[in-house]
Amino acid sequence: MLKKECSNCKTNKDLSDFYYSLTHKNHVSQCKVCYRKKSCEKNLNKFKICKQCKLKLKNTNFLKNRNTYKLICFECNKSNINNNEKFCSKCKTKKSLNEFRFKKWGYLKKHSQCKLCEAIYKKGRNCYKERAKTKIARFKRQYNITEKIFIDKINELNQKCEICNVYYSELHVDHCHKNNKFRSLLCPFCNRGLGNFQDNLELIEKGLLYLIEYEDLKRKIKVKEKQYTYKSKEYKKNIKLKSHYNINLEQYYEILKYCNNKCGICGSKDKRLVIDHYHEVGYIRGILCDNCNLGIGNFCDSFKVFQGAINYLKKYNNKFLQEK
Repeated sequence: MLKKECSNCKTNKDLSDFYYSLTHKNHVSQCKVCYRKKSCEKNLNKFKICKQCKLKLKNTNFLKNRNTYKLICFECNKSNINNNEKFCSKCKTKKSLNEFRFKKWGYLKKHSQCKLCEAIYKKGRNCYKERAKTKIARFKRQYNITEKIFIDKINELNQKCEICNVYYSELHVDHCHKNNKFRSLLCPFCNRGLGNFQDNLELIEKGLLYLIEYEDLKRKIKVKEKQYTYKSKEYKKNIKLKSHYNINLEQYYEILKYCNNKCGICGSKDKRLVIDHYHEVGYIRGILCDNCNLGIGNFCDSFKVFQGAINYLKKYNNKFLQEK
């Protein structure tokens, strides 16, 4: 075993008795015992103000709670215990023990905050009205919408999404990303779907055509399955394709060739391509990029929702043109 001399106690000790410094990439000059003593002395010589008596005292006059020192000195703590009182860490006042909730562990088996402070914190955290106020303030800052416009729009739509016409308890604010103008209120899925298609009318129309003219490529393309070496990349991919889409790796490569290695809606080759399939039946429709695949998923593979999205964008695009 390698040994080292401690610079403080001047004794030869094993390297395991010294702390390792990551910055210097070497062991510290002092052993663990001396190092701990020195750090303790430093902390004890520091001063702290007692929150109750407001006196500046050394750290030795305070109870230690794990790595930190408590807010009150020993003398204040003793007087509080004798008078059946406790210091609240939130409102910084002395109160009777009955005003604190019971706790299973600790010195007095009471919480650090009084019941009143805890109630105020919980009220502010869970209050629906306060959350609604902050929400409307954010809308005013980002989209220049007042509370009246927001409530009038909810009443006009009867708490329903303008595209899919489905009731939702919390509707999302939809806005034009070019001029940052407020359009309407939508459900989270339709709002995300428009974002995936980048508010592009042509892409949504192409997506609708893609859904109408799809054919089951799984039945059309049939290729014999090859045998791959165990736990290789091809072997793992083949198992994944079988479990998800019931096709083998050779069929997957043939589907990619059939779709010219590009997205069936936007026609991009640079983006990551994914297999698009009909969830209810399991038919493989084609190859799409991530955004187009998520967009179709958010529109629930529905012709009605796609048509609603097209009408919605046309309506508000014409409205903004007339305002100009």
